[in-house]
Amino acid sequence: MAFKAMMTVTSQERELVGRIYEFLKSLKVVQAPSLSDNAIRTDLVEQAFKELNLDPTKGLFELTAKAAEDCPYKGDQLVSGG
Repeated sequence: MAFKAMMTVTSQERELVGRIYEFLKSLKVVQAPSLSDNAIRTDLVEQAFKELNLDPTKGLFELTAKAAEDCPYKGDQLVSGG
């Protein structure tokens, strides 16, 4: 399993933000009936990627999951020697 650090907002992220907004609305943290269409701005990130000649649809880096026994951390403590 790998985690990709995407620098664009995909439909999955927009769906998650919508669910979070509905949750906050149920707690009366936000009052508007729905999230504004321009609440998520991707234009600045896309512009920066273009200026750097990068593809915003690709992740900047990827992290691969390790088995728990291979992790050098046990709880909050770094174990010497991994």
